Amino acid sequence: MEVEEIIKLADRLIFRQTNKHLDDLQLAILRETFQGKRYIKIAEERDLTEGHVKDAACQLWKILSKELGEDVKKSNFRATMERLRYSNISHFGKDIVQHIGDVNVCTNPSKTGDGTNQTQPTSLRTQIDLGNAPEVVRFYGRTEELAILERWIVEKRCRLTTIVGMNGIGKTSLAVRLVEQIKTHFDRAIYRSLRFAPSLETRLTDLLQFLSNSDKVSQTMEGKLSQLLEVLRRDRVFVILDDIHALFGSGQLAGCYQPDCKNYQELFKLVAEVSHNSCFVAIGWEKPREFFQWEGDRAPVYSLRLQGLGTIAREILRDKELADEEHWAIPIETYQGNPLWLKDVATPIKTLFRGSITEFCRHETLFLGAVLKGNLERQFQRLSELEKNILFWLSQHNKPVAIAQLLEANLADLSTLLSAIQSLEQRCWLTIQDRENQIQFVLPPILAQFVTQISRSLD
Repeated sequence: MEVEEIIKLADRLIFRQTNKHLDDLQLAILRETFQGKRYIKIAEERDLTEGHVKDAACQLWKILSKELGEDVKKSNFRATMERLRYSNISHFGKDIVQHIGDVNVCTNPSKTGDGTNQTQPTSLRTQIDLGNAPEVVRFYGRTEELAILERWIVEKRCRLTTIVGMNGIGKTSLAVRLVEQIKTHFDRAIYRSLRFAPSLETRLTDLLQFLSNSDKVSQTMEGKLSQLLEVLRRDRVFVILDDIHALFGSGQLAGCYQPDCKNYQELFKLVAEVSHNSCFVAIGWEKPREFFQWEGDRAPVYSLRLQGLGTIAREILRDKELADEEHWAIPIETYQGNPLWLKDVATPIKTLFRGSITEFCRHETLFLGAVLKGNLERQFQRLSELEKNILFWLSQHNKPVAIAQLLEANLADLSTLLSAIQSLEQRCWLTIQDRENQIQFVLPPILAQFVTQISRSLD
């Protein structure tokens, strides 16, 4: 029996007794007890006293003993949990644990409105619905990002997190891989795209049918949100909402909703501000403005800006069978380690330059393939007019610039200019540098090349 499956079962038992999930120390005690570690070792690794760990463990064994109706302690914890899994039908106090094939179903009698007992089944095997999520055939690196997200979601139990970044950077692949990595911590996991900006009513109905395993969904918005909150509190569910940028209007600053999509604010507000056991991950080119007010060290809301792959991107060039490995750092840096961009440029290098990066670089030009250019055009069209004008101006100045220089260009007053620059940075069109004690803004080479081509086409 895998340790995470034991942890999940123990968490359910603890929750039924205390209405609280395992905290970090309790998780460590169970996980490391399963591995045969002594209390003093657990304490040393966490800079705690052995007595503190023993007290926490004693309380934990008491709660489990009360829930199971038998004496549970460190020496028999693993054997007890193994027996709990493999018994066909075993009575432990008020609970019944049934095992059907490889699926464990824990049922806990609860009182209904008329005073009768009714069992509420929950499956120990995570139910997953990835819908139309792309299949991740080849996954490159992202070990650090996966660890960060797992810590936020599993250890810190965040309620809402965002993954933002340029198109093609690997946001969706990361999220799909994350599901596989943390699925044992959830009852259900679901992926849905907002690419076509479905109404909130439509999306909530779809989510509720899967998460509640029922077709009985309220007909009102208030009722749907209430049902969702009930599920988020009752169970531990993991929801991925991709392409959230589709909810926002074009020609505006980052994170401004289309009129028909403004009520999505109610969904995100509920997920972020109301206490529950679940987690939502929102993925897109940019994030809603209200997310910023929830983020912070003490808030259960986090945001990950996904950057390029760095040296791991060499695996992409290796898969594309390109030559001149000693020069691979050049296209990786030029194309910002973006997996999609690198794959796009690798094709002409292989077919037109016999796979030689050296030959390709001799032409000293930045190649914008059809895929790369098409993606940038879609993102560019979403920008406000001021944002576009700032990019046009920056593309003509092939160097980092400060606020004072932008003000001299008379593009807008300071307040309006700062808002537009902040929006561009959130949309990953600008990078910020602190050089010589001065904040400066940089338009990356590939984006500068694209904006220059757009500017020329308008002349």
